[in-house]
Amino acid sequence: MPPSIEDDFELVDAADAATSPAALVPGPKASPQIESAFDELILEFQKTVTQHVAQKKPIFHTQLTTPESNTPLFQIFLDNLPEAERPSHTCNACRRFINSYGGLCLVNEADGSLIPLLWPDDLSRVPQIYQNAVGTIYHLFKGKVVDSDCRILSDKHKKLGIQKKEGDKWWHFYVTLDGVPIEKDDSGPLDFKAAYEMLSRILADNSPENVNQAHSLIHEKLPYSTSHKPAIDWLQKLITELQGLNLLAGDTDNVARRNLIHFYARDAWAGCLSSLRGGAIGELLGWISEGLEYKVIEKKWKDLANPHNYLRPKAVPSLGNIAVAEKTLKKVGLTKEDLRRFHLATDELPAKAILWKNQALWDPAQLEDTKDEIFGDLKRKIQGKSDAKSKPSSGISDDAPPTSITFRHFVRRVLPTITSLEIHLHAHERAAFLTRGAPGSQSPFVFDSVDPDNTMSWYYWGNSHPVSDAGLTVGWNQVAAISTFPHMWDYLTPQEALDWDKETEPADKKWIHSRNDEDHRGI
Repeated sequence: MPPSIEDDFELVDAADAATSPAALVPGPKASPQIESAFDELILEFQKTVTQHVAQKKPIFHTQLTTPESNTPLFQIFLDNLPEAERPSHTCNACRRFINSYGGLCLVNEADGSLIPLLWPDDLSRVPQIYQNAVGTIYHLFKGKVVDSDCRILSDKHKKLGIQKKEGDKWWHFYVTLDGVPIEKDDSGPLDFKAAYEMLSRILADNSPENVNQAHSLIHEKLPYSTSHKPAIDWLQKLITELQGLNLLAGDTDNVARRNLIHFYARDAWAGCLSSLRGGAIGELLGWISEGLEYKVIEKKWKDLANPHNYLRPKAVPSLGNIAVAEKTLKKVGLTKEDLRRFHLATDELPAKAILWKNQALWDPAQLEDTKDEIFGDLKRKIQGKSDAKSKPSSGISDDAPPTSITFRHFVRRVLPTITSLEIHLHAHERAAFLTRGAPGSQSPFVFDSVDPDNTMSWYYWGNSHPVSDAGLTVGWNQVAAISTFPHMWDYLTPQEALDWDKETEPADKKWIHSRNDEDHRGI
């Protein structure tokens, strides 16, 4: 289980510090000049922490000293202070702070080096009395490998050290990690070291060429691929980063390589590595490595990735399966309320989703004003249904054979010329319904990550149902609007989707969930 930030020492609440059995034994009283310099140092610590925390990157521990050296980090700090000032800095609270938090760091994605979380790199910002100590410890991070990850499990864990209160005689080191997200659960399917080992095996077993081929198949050819695109994109990006640093192959003990793999393994979302190793993408990579023909791969993929084969339960889940699911959802911060879905009302559709609409049906002003009536909402609902009922269209025979055209042609040539539209429904149809989460809820869907307020998704009837179950009628029904699906809203407007041409688009213009640039089945 990944250690929390407090794992390596006894938890002591700041409010109880004065009465803690682990008595805080300060040295002699410092001079006013030293006290002022100490305040400046704490301020620089906090500025440095705030700057790094703002990057929203994982925080790690590293061991700056070895057990063989028998020299705690706090002792190194003391030894690099002027000798006359060491007694006044000898304090159990400060010793605990330096030894416990002095090795906190981030991984520099540019080169795999470690960035100290506390220690400023610009010594000119540090009071002169502390410059030697700060500089010495800062340089200890060079060539070090992360040892464990740091997880914040509660607001209390964001407060490091003991804050000075009014009336206190002594100062102690103290910083806050404001902005660091609280982990709902520090356990999970993969711990820190297991995640590192799994990602290492993924990189060792799959060549860049095979990963690129898998990426192309998932994005361009294979069905049922939408949910697998983020993971293969993530792996391709990682391989590109490591190749650019000449760290993809070669010495597996390379410090920079190990740090970067630790970083990406920690940064991966729940289920990402499992999918790449033993899940659907892992299987696909294996088939590619075996040199199977595309037709064989396609058949195997359809059998494996078709959601009707694995998403719909065929048996009662075991208690173990339930426990794993509960742990996984808690790990990513989801609650029971986040999974509740509500039907989306027409007026909740954002403007960026609308491809076409019947203004007469859409405009609320067309309905009688009922805001002061007790049953106004019910009246509006019935009135709206009445207005949407089919009306005979003069001069058009229902027996005329339909003309087949592409949807793109229909949108570009037909929609701009019409003010109303009807769709003919049989007695039984398969339909999709847009849904949303509760106000303030967190979306469980990866395509909502761009805009956290977008909790929309859709529910699809797997089999045909009576159209009356959807509030529709057999025959002709008026169409209120045509919209895109929620997975597109934060990536492309409807017009951009229709105009999309991968060959002519800038390299940096892409949307993660497109499968077929000539089709856009999401519309």
